[in-house]
Amino acid sequence: MRTVVVDGPRNIRVDTLPDPTLPGPDAAIVEVSAAGICGSDLHFYEADFPMVDPIALGHEAVGTVVEVGPEVRTVQVGDQVMVSSVTGCGNCPGCATRDPIMCYSGFQIFGGGLLGGAQADLLAVPAADFQLLKIPDGISTE
Repeated sequence: MRTVVVDGPRNIRVDTLPDPTLPGPDAAIVEVSAAGICGSDLHFYEADFPMVDPIALGHEAVGTVVEVGPEVRTVQVGDQVMVSSVTGCGNCPGCATRDPIMCYSGFQIFGGGLLGGAQADLLAVPAADFQLLKIPDGISTE
């Protein structure tokens, strides 16, 4: 798949990486149709954040679910979804507040190094029932 990667100050490229796989039975793969560019992406571009390896950029995204794990209940293949920038485990008391920053396991950010970036053809989304929001019919992904 294609993904936007920053590998140094003011150095961005489109790279080809292997397609992501489901990170667990509660996960989904989303085909990204649009992704935002935010200040965090620009911090990597401007070298405000230290980098050891190239980072696939992008946090917020919309797209279509193309694969789900057997434990996913709230979305299915073909659904249009929104992906927020931050995710948690989806199962702990902190996540029960619907605020991933409160996750007892620690939150993760898409495009921050541990999770893939949303400025890509495909995005692996852990805890899909917690993380993905189905876009209602009649609402454009634009």
